[in-house]
Amino acid sequence: MSPTIIQSRPREAYVAITCPHCKTHLEYLPPPSSQSPKDSYLIQCHSCSQTFFPNSSAGATSSSTKPSAKKSARRIGTDERPLETEYYDVLGLTPKATPLEIKAAYRRMALKMHPDKNPDDPDAGDKFKALAVAYNTLSDPELRKKYNEFGKQQENEGGFVDPEAVFSTLFGGEKFQDIIGTISLGQEMKAAMQKESNEEEEQDNEESNQLVSTSGRPAATSSSSKVSTKPTLTPEQKAKRDAAAQAEAEERKRVREVRVSKLVEKLKHKLCLYTEDAQEEFDQRVMNSVKMIWEIEKDTLSEESFGPELLRTVGATYLAKSKRCLTATATGAWGGGVALVGGWFHSAKSTAHVLSETVGAVRAAYDVKAVFDELAKAEAEGGPGLTEERKKELEELAAKKGLRALFMGAKLEVESVIREVCDRLLEEPGVPREVIRKRAVALGILGSVFETAKNKNGEDTLAELANGYVKVDPSKKKAEQSPSGANSSST
Repeated sequence: MSPTIIQSRPREAYVAITCPHCKTHLEYLPPPSSQSPKDSYLIQCHSCSQTFFPNSSAGATSSSTKPSAKKSARRIGTDERPLETEYYDVLGLTPKATPLEIKAAYRRMALKMHPDKNPDDPDAGDKFKALAVAYNTLSDPELRKKYNEFGKQQENEGGFVDPEAVFSTLFGGEKFQDIIGTISLGQEMKAAMQKESNEEEEQDNEESNQLVSTSGRPAATSSSSKVSTKPTLTPEQKAKRDAAAQAEAEERKRVREVRVSKLVEKLKHKLCLYTEDAQEEFDQRVMNSVKMIWEIEKDTLSEESFGPELLRTVGATYLAKSKRCLTATATGAWGGGVALVGGWFHSAKSTAHVLSETVGAVRAAYDVKAVFDELAKAEAEGGPGLTEERKKELEELAAKKGLRALFMGAKLEVESVIREVCDRLLEEPGVPREVIRKRAVALGILGSVFETAKNKNGEDTLAELANGYVKVDPSKKKAEQSPSGANSSST
């Protein structure tokens, strides 16, 4: 008996995928161009007829080759490239959809998916609810931004933490907005992570395209993938990258300008309590009055997270700028010489302080690295020295030192912003010298009040975060660490 002949077909790069709506396993043939981004076309499920973007379905792999074992580490998205697109898929839209398009799509889909019009579909109610959730999220600008960045699981335990939200709540909170503004380090950290996530996704897409780029061509072997290097940028790509970097720098500059301008107006308004009531440059009666008001403000702000530390930072800067201005604008027989020498002295002192704080921030970062290096070394060497208790102790220490390093970085930024605010306020063109000096006096009073801020328990939070380092010795006997071991050795 002759063997059965089975017909074949040319090899094509079909991609296996799962419908996010009905969970049916499917496969599709991507567009001919391997450069087509995955948000430029929709897949229609042959089972439920719903459409969705390829990126929104988990487990999409090539059926003609062995799927890559590497999973994207992307954990944060952008408005242009959301972390996930399920809500957009439900409405049949792309992430670039406008508010009007979202509203129109919801109305159209609501009429089509209403349970009354789908009596034979037992899941019609759930689908309609999912449609409402998608619309409510995407129609709200703030909710849409958060969804684009962190997806719908952002509130779940173990979800990604927004660095911008952490900085805004951890260091000062809302009550410090009129004094220091919004700390930009959180936004810069988020932007850096978004950029890294986008680059990782682009690399994943390039590897995926290599697997399905040509029909009948075998997939790259693991050895070839190991020696692959990052592709060289074309002149056009390099120009695009440079333009994007320049745009980011200009945006940061614009945001800082807006921040400083607002803080100047806020501080000017606060100092008016003295400058408008004082009959002379040093009016003791008004001094006592405003000092009482600012003491109450200091006590309120001290209750915020890292409030005393921020107040002391701001207060020291206010005081330094006040002294420099009063010295530089001094008059009289020796006024010129005093202004010259005094201005130089305060400038040199300020420069030394900035250098000292910068070194402190760098040291704080190295402290964090040292703890992690010690932990990694102990884990690599093994032995009974690294008990679970000691490991937990070291991890807690790393968290404390990490928090201190974050604050030191935020402190440098705050000092830089406050210095610029003070300079603009005390060097405002067209303002009489008498008013400038009154501002400097008031600024000194405010600085002296803020500089005395203390924690309720009297402890120094930064010192507490910096202390407590314990070196781990992997070769140390477990018995020597336990109380029973210590007792036995001493008897």
